[in-house]
Amino acid sequence: LYQPIYELSSQKIEGLEALIRWKSPTRGEILPAAFMPLAESTSLIIPIGNWVIECGLKDLTSFRNCARQDLTLSFNLARRQMENQAFLPFLSESALGHGIPPENIKLEMLERNLFQSDQVGNWIRDCATRGFSILLDDFGTGYSSLQYLQEYQPAALKIDRSFVKGLGLKPESERICKAIIDLAEALGIGAIA
Repeated sequence: LYQPIYELSSQKIEGLEALIRWKSPTRGEILPAAFMPLAESTSLIIPIGNWVIECGLKDLTSFRNCARQDLTLSFNLARRQMENQAFLPFLSESALGHGIPPENIKLEMLERNLFQSDQVGNWIRDCATRGFSILLDDFGTGYSSLQYLQEYQPAALKIDRSFVKGLGLKPESERICKAIIDLAEALGIGAIA
C-alpha cells in the first residue's frame, strides 16, 4: 500500500510512504504489527525488505510517469536492514536500475535506533553520501536527543501517530505537535504528521 504525503500549503501529494500488508486467504488483511516483529527477529526481514523496495521502486516509476517526476518514496527500515552491509549497495543499484534519483528515496528509521547501534552514525553518513534522506519515525516516543538531531541532521521528523490522533481532542497533543513542528522549523528540516 502507498500512503500519500501531502504538502499542506499546496495540498499536493509530495510523496508516498510504502506500507506492507499481508492478505491471508483465511484471515483477511493482517496488519504489520501481527507479522513484522517475527520477520524483524529473524533474517526474513532482509528478503521481505528487498521485495518491498523492488515493488516500491517499480511502482514509483509508474507513478512518476503518470503524475510528477519529483515524487518521493519513503521506506520504513528495520534495524537488521540497517546493520546489513549489503543493504545500501542493493538500494543504490535498485534505484539506478529503475531510473530513480537517490534524492527521491527517503529512508525512515525509528528514533530509538539512533541509540541501539554503535554504527548508526556511519550508516547515516553513508546514506547521505549516496543521496538518500533519513526521516526519524515515531519522533517524540523515544529519547528525542537534541544532540542526535544536530549531529545527524535528518531530512524530517515524523510526529508519532499517538500525538497526531489527539489533535482537536487533547490540548497536550496539540502542544507537543506544535513544539515538534517548531523544533523542525528551527533546525531547517521537515515535519510529517
